[in-house]
Amino acid sequence: MSDAEARQSRPAAIAREPFTGWHRAVERLNEARAETQVIEAGVASARDFAAFQFAAVTLLREALPDLRIIVGRWSPASLADESTQALTDAGATLVATTIVETREYLAGLVEIVRVPAA
Repeated sequence: MSDAEARQSRPAAIAREPFTGWHRAVERLNEARAETQVIEAGVASARDFAAFQFAAVTLLREALPDLRIIVGRWSPASLADESTQALTDAGATLVATTIVETREYLAGLVEIVRVPAA
């Protein structure tokens, strides 16, 4: 059975179930048959994830105004986007674009006790 046949044979209740950004990303990648389709699916999925992150930050900030909200948008510099400001405006304390930046921020939040060598 092909993928298209499997989707058509789903029960009506499942076919109408709303998709999350993750589900849409998987569906797009499953349907991709050429390299350009994979790239297009990745770009579209990135938009879905950015919208989800924005909504999550907004809801967290409303529910817990004193919470430190740290968002990791880790990617190579060549693939980084400018969506960090929107997340900061939504209430993120930090939008880190590298793992090192995230580590340095988190290290600044705790005191590391060094035990002398015996």
